Amino acid sequence: VILKAEGRALEIGKKPTYFRLRDAESNPELVLHKHLGNLAIYELPQADREYVIGADVGKGRGRDNTVLTVLDRLDGTAAREVAHFASNLLTEIQTAHICVMLARLYNNAFITPEVTGVGQAFVNEITQVIQYSNVFLNRQFTTAGGKGITNTNYGYDTSSAARKDLLVSEVKQALMDGTLEVHTMDTFHELRMFQFVNPEDPKSQMEARQGEKDDRVISLSLANLGRLARFGAPPIRNYKPTGSESTPAPAKPSYDDVV
Repeated sequence: VILKAEGRALEIGKKPTYFRLRDAESNPELVLHKHLGNLAIYELPQADREYVIGADVGKGRGRDNTVLTVLDRLDGTAAREVAHFASNLLTEIQTAHICVMLARLYNNAFITPEVTGVGQAFVNEITQVIQYSNVFLNRQFTTAGGKGITNTNYGYDTSSAARKDLLVSEVKQALMDGTLEVHTMDTFHELRMFQFVNPEDPKSQMEARQGEKDDRVISLSLANLGRLARFGAPPIRNYKPTGSESTPAPAKPSYDDVV
């Protein structure tokens, strides 16, 4: 299988130089073949475009999905989904290599990973083993020891309710404004199932309805957060609209349709 984009080709079947799995039981040359059906590409990468990948990483035990959502950042005020990957059978280490493969295909995309749970191992593989550095940096100010210190770490931590609420509120607003265009129908389904556990309780959090999943919602939310300059996204350099892109069309269906 060969993916071609802007005169470049990525041949799946020949081991890329950066595709180095520590898992000796996996054959790096077969991993992409085996899971290629989990990858949906809506638009191939275009030159001079800025892309971002939201990565919500599961444990690969057949339950929660690992989801990678790729967005075209367009002019910086809107974004459009261009690719989507989901699997519940890959380890965090395998996922890291597939994520970097997608990132390099999409013009060295900016990766925004969740670091809660196995996400930390995923980030370590990307930044320390593969040495891919275009990754979201989280800066947190603390007063430990009586001194003001700014801690800088890769990835976005959703372990606190406030940080998860921020993540979800940003993607909710983008969908309501029509500045985020989504194409994956499974993502729309998860958005429909993503709601307040107890609407009467002001402290209630939004999460998946019982028996449903929210991995695609979190992945989309991470990608959305990673496209926004105020959260540290790289600047848009050479955006050139094509066709009707000078005024991005509202996402359809809208947030009101799916929630």
